[in-house]
Amino acid sequence: MTSSSPFTLQYDASPPPARRYSVVGAAIAWTAILVCLGVIGVTNWRAARSAARARAIDDYQLLMTSRVVIGEWQLFSQLPAAPPGLKDQLASQLQRIASDPVSKLRIASVIGELQGKNAALAALPQASALDQEPESQADLATMRTIYTAGPGAVTTNQRDELVRNEGWFGKLALSSGQPDSDPLRHETLRRAKRTFVASATTEIIVAIAALAGLVLLIITLVRLAGGRIHRSYRPAAFRSSAFVECFALYLSGYLLIGFAVRLLVPHATLLANGLLIGWVPVAMLWPLFRGVTWPQLEGALGWYTGRGVIREAGAGLLAYLIGLPIVIAAGFLTLFLTIKFGQKTAHPIMFADTRTWWSVLEIYLLASVFAPLTEETMFRGALFNHLRQWHGWLISALVSSFIFAALHPQGWAAIPLLGSIGFVFAAIREWRGSFIASTTAHALNNGLVLTLMLVALR
Repeated sequence: MTSSSPFTLQYDASPPPARRYSVVGAAIAWTAILVCLGVIGVTNWRAARSAARARAIDDYQLLMTSRVVIGEWQLFSQLPAAPPGLKDQLASQLQRIASDPVSKLRIASVIGELQGKNAALAALPQASALDQEPESQADLATMRTIYTAGPGAVTTNQRDELVRNEGWFGKLALSSGQPDSDPLRHETLRRAKRTFVASATTEIIVAIAALAGLVLLIITLVRLAGGRIHRSYRPAAFRSSAFVECFALYLSGYLLIGFAVRLLVPHATLLANGLLIGWVPVAMLWPLFRGVTWPQLEGALGWYTGRGVIREAGAGLLAYLIGLPIVIAAGFLTLFLTIKFGQKTAHPIMFADTRTWWSVLEIYLLASVFAPLTEETMFRGALFNHLRQWHGWLISALVSSFIFAALHPQGWAAIPLLGSIGFVFAAIREWRGSFIASTTAHALNNGLVLTLMLVALR
């Protein structure tokens, strides 16, 4: 490695001992990448079209919205000047999103909380609409009993079944008409208030951060146009197909290991994660077997400390804030696409088991440690570096970010949002050179989203 200043680490310009570029290796690698993109795309499309996944996403969105509504009503109804007609507006909002009989069954408990037992009875679906849902039919009978004779009229077995099948909605129905000091009601309302506060706080923080980020983004663009921002990333003086081969190995192994474990040992999540973690270093070190030297590998993947770990991490946090307006704008586009085309965008991690602290820690380690380290090394390292051998940073950032977004399981409608996040990370890599900054921003993004989910829905 050579350094043009005490703070800027650049690539070693000397060529590797092996041949510089392999057309055959690059062709095989890009073919493997495109095949993986196709297979993962079809798999994600089928998952998105599956009734089970659609139902799970609907349930998640319904639960989130219902808790926010009840939390808002509980907090604002206690104000001396509560907005008139608030409960009717909230009830109308909920009824618009209840698109199927099971959703209508659950929403009835929220309607009952807002407008009383008669409104809850009117909101319940007909028994014939639940012919394909025997458990929901039994819950329908239980809820009719609750809203006609009171919660005390149902048996212990009916209570347990209602809570097991309908979760928070069942608890809300069972606590109907009870004093707030009742343990079940207190816990049910406490969760709703927490969800509302978490949601409202997040919206306020994001709004403030977006405004600050917009100001900083304008300043950054002005400084960039004036040539006052130094780019620490420097493409290597030689061209090698080793890095796109590295990325293709990573992606192919990731896909094949996942399929093999699901086929041979279903539900073995820990085994799959362990094998994937073990495979990543193999793919990362592949360029060494292709004649790339260790210093060149470090430079290509961004494995160096730049101006220091703390300073690079701080730069990553600042750059994430600057890029936030771009991400938010792309988020609105994704929202439009989901509404316009009825797409279901949700990451499977939303449905992970979070009942124990160990499971929560495992999710954090995967989402905020392993994923950022791996993806920044491979996407903003190997793939971005390969593209930068041939193109400017803008094209390289757009292509690598599209692949990054397309490989995620949220579906095609989420590509604008995920792609914008990847684009911001690529810009950070171009600016800082070291992968520490983009990895820090990646970890922050995943950690914030995961924390909001856990706080809002636990």
